Amino acid sequence: MTCNAALLHGTGLNIYSENMFDSPPTHPADYAYDFIDLKRALRFKHLRNGKSPICMPMSPEDYKKLTGTEKICLKRHEPKLPRRDDTLPEFRYIRDGIGYPSVTEILKMLSKPDLTAWQDRTPNAEQISRDRATVGTIVHWKIHRYLSSLHSMPIEAFRVDDLTLIRHNISHCKKEDCNLCQRKMEITAAVDTIWSYFEDLVSKHALIPASLEKTVYNPEYGYAGTLDFLGTIDGQPALLDWKTAKMFYNNNTYGAQLSAYNRALQHRVKTMYIGRLNENNGWELREFTDDWETFIKALDMYKEAYPGRIKQKI
Repeated sequence: MTCNAALLHGTGLNIYSENMFDSPPTHPADYAYDFIDLKRALRFKHLRNGKSPICMPMSPEDYKKLTGTEKICLKRHEPKLPRRDDTLPEFRYIRDGIGYPSVTEILKMLSKPDLTAWQDRTPNAEQISRDRATVGTIVHWKIHRYLSSLHSMPIEAFRVDDLTLIRHNISHCKKEDCNLCQRKMEITAAVDTIWSYFEDLVSKHALIPASLEKTVYNPEYGYAGTLDFLGTIDGQPALLDWKTAKMFYNNNTYGAQLSAYNRALQHRVKTMYIGRLNENNGWELREFTDDWETFIKALDMYKEAYPGRIKQKI
């Protein structure tokens, strides 16, 4: 099945088919807007001005197949990527020539004993983490698409890191006991189950979005992030972040993450939630209190580890 990617000219928004495991498009013009090739370009999606479409990077072979007009479009709208130093974190958010580290990147500076202990006792922890990240991305995208469609809001494109897994075609695979086939079937099953839990959640709580996947900047403290949900929950103004972990782990990042977003919103809301969805134990909507002090602690550690990275000119 081909991934039908439609570009809404004049809006700068990409809309992709619901099946996140579709194979790459065969038409070279569609290839420029292919979902699964956004890995490089979407790190800089916030450079968009809201008026011009973004054309995605492609292979030299496919580039040669484009018409002259398509090549002009590609050159005109592909984001200019800053020179990258692989020894430093990559800026995902750039505005007015300034790079902003993300909230989640900053919070990685804090210790997470539960995660560390699990990694130590799990031989294939890295692969499991990658697959769980893929599950999380797909679930986020499906929720975003559902709420956006329900409330007539723009649908954003999402980034998937594990392109090898996403592109793997189970029906064409001839290998016995294929690891990729097994992983992909497990991910698909997990997403389907999580989606049924999400449907149960929204049947019990009224989620009315004002903004979805909203990018927020805090120029004063020099960080940025993306809100999953900002709006009302059961009639009360709230912000919410989705997680697909099987439990709330014993770490102090949840309240800190939400507090950083809320501070960037200039304390627009008083109620902050984490919506946890997992295929093994259902869903939970948990409220968290402000924990700005913990975020500042992580930010200070980040500044010490990466001097000059806050408000760095690109």
